[in-house]
Amino acid sequence: RNLASTVGATAPPDLRETMFLGPIDDYRHHFAHIPAAAGLYAPNILPDQPVGIDQTLIELYRHFERTAAQLMELLALSLALPESHFADKIDRHFNILGCHHYPALSRAPLPGQLRAGAHTDFGAVTLLAVNDAPGGLEIQMRDQTWHQIHPRPGQLVINLGDMMARWTNDRWRSTLHRVMTPPNDGNYVNVRRQSIAYFLHPNYDTEISCFSSCLLPGETALYPTITAGEHIALKIARSHEHLDTR
Repeated sequence: RNLASTVGATAPPDLRETMFLGPIDDYRHHFAHIPAAAGLYAPNILPDQPVGIDQTLIELYRHFERTAAQLMELLALSLALPESHFADKIDRHFNILGCHHYPALSRAPLPGQLRAGAHTDFGAVTLLAVNDAPGGLEIQMRDQTWHQIHPRPGQLVINLGDMMARWTNDRWRSTLHRVMTPPNDGNYVNVRRQSIAYFLHPNYDTEISCFSSCLLPGETALYPTITAGEHIALKIARSHEHLDTR
């Protein structure tokens, strides 16, 4: 993929290997009348090596699923909404668990090539577990500078995503972030990185439109109404644009 293209930038493809796990529960019948939803609710193809990895991934998904739901309750209260406001918007979600491996590089990256180009996450929130290896996560601050993120052991990184920005009319902004390549010291061997990200994507047909509580008198919504599924489809399509695999 080329994540930089999702925010309109042009860059070489990302230096990343990823395995994605989609919803564990089968919601296909509920969305059978929406053909475009089929791919997002397709059954998972689980690996069987090493032995037990399939059940480990499912268990991990469930833990993240519960934590993400609790986080949404806290965010609802922070927006002066009922604690259960998001409950019926994520009960048939298409949340994604992404296992990201950033391999050691056998040669220098292309000019402008990163492990993950600067981008914002597509969904509502992201829960991220990382190991602190060289060539890591950076976020852009309001003054346009980049800040390295070094979570302590046992800590998760929480990103706000595009849908939360649309819901709150940019009062809560989607976090622009990137994953850097290892230091350019000529030694690219054995410098690898691993992260596990859980992306909360509401039900396919959930409308993503500005909450009235986030509009001051005289203000208008910055974004048109769109469904969660439509929004994700557009972002995924853009992530495959401008790819140059040379």
